[in-house]
Amino acid sequence: MTSKSRPTLRAIADHLGIHSATVSRALRGDTRITKAVRQSVTKASRNARLHTEGDL
Repeated sequence: MTSKSRPTLRAIADHLGIHSATVSRALRGDTRITKAVRQSVTKASRNARLHTEGDL
């Protein structure tokens, strides 16, 4: 997740070692995804956006 473009679901999934569909569901707040995974995905997503925006 070091590119300067917007982070993708796949990049976040690869970083966390989970499937991109899980990332998508977690970001939408799907209750089939555990709270811990949703929090990890949300944190990774925020960090990726902050990192890429900081490089602009």
